Amino acid sequence: MKPPGLVGVLYRHFLAQFFENELLSPQGELRSGISGLLALAAVPGLLLPIFLFAKYSTLIAFINAHRMVDRDGATHADKLVFLTLALVIPALAALLKWEFLLPNRADHAILVPLPIRLSTILIAKASALGMFILLFALAVNSAGTILYPAVVLGNTGTFAYLGRYIAAHFVAATATSLFACLALIAMQGSAQIILGLAGFRRVSAALQ
Repeated sequence: MKPPGLVGVLYRHFLAQFFENELLSPQGELRSGISGLLALAAVPGLLLPIFLFAKYSTLIAFINAHRMVDRDGATHADKLVFLTLALVIPALAALLKWEFLLPNRADHAILVPLPIRLSTILIAKASALGMFILLFALAVNSAGTILYPAVVLGNTGTFAYLGRYIAAHFVAATATSLFACLALIAMQGSAQIILGLAGFRRVSAALQ
């Protein structure tokens, strides 16, 4: 559900900023590819479980005369891959939209003179940023959350255990994505506080 009233208008405005279709800003900073990246973010979660099917297949293990498959031990490297994807892809998206993570000079120049409360602007910005992060967290993690546990467990375990496995995978991967994006936002905010706005603008591209 979209935020109501003026907050909703500003929310849509800020959210649209994240999906502008420009490759470079006038300052030469990387900006776009966001819509394409959002679509591509779901691909690894769809393909990796398919490639890993043979690794956990009971039938293939039987054919190869492997009487026991150490499923838990075999998942360690795979889980690291999923967590790495959950960390890197949303962080890359946040870096591409670096200048829009926090209210910028253009927002200040356009919106502050208007009869709009600062709290309204901040709520709308936070809502749009949260939706942007959530979209990428869901895109990169949703397919793998469902398919990977199903592939790992195969015909073993119970439906309740599969549900717990899916929930644990989703929480871990989504938390990793949120951590990556929030760490970048915290770094940008800290740099603005320490360096001031003028100093931050001078080093912004280098930090990005």
